[in-house]
Amino acid sequence: MLDGILNLVKETVIKSISNNENVPEAKRADAVNVTTEAVTNGLKENLTLGNLSNITDLFKKGSSATKNPITNNIIEMVTSSLIQKIGLSQSVANMISTTVVPMVMKAISGKVNDPNEKGFSIESILESVSGGKADGLLGKLGKLFG
Repeated sequence: MLDGILNLVKETVIKSISNNENVPEAKRADAVNVTTEAVTNGLKENLTLGNLSNITDLFKKGSSATKNPITNNIIEMVTSSLIQKIGLSQSVANMISTTVVPMVMKAISGKVNDPNEKGFSIESILESVSGGKADGLLGKLGKLFG
């Protein structure tokens, strides 16, 4: 499951950065890696905080990822990483993060809400990003939907 999330994040990030004229060509591969890492770490951090209402709102069908505190927190993490690790300007880093992060959340939500998509569920995402330590959270989450 974690590999599926990582691939989905990386695919989305590559599309947004690989042809971005605001990112110097020599830094694009590093920007993709740093952005992917920051998004993944942001998911891990935010989805293990016990933030149930924000988690369920984030992946609810038809919800707006851009208005979710988890998305906003990950945007800040990506922006900071691009500035510190790649040396991008605040405006370019912010432009990338505010574009990429909502796209990633929308892609994950689309998979979670697609009945034909086996293996993508809120529970499996929580389990993956928490390293198998989400039992208490999963129990609480199950009560919300049960």
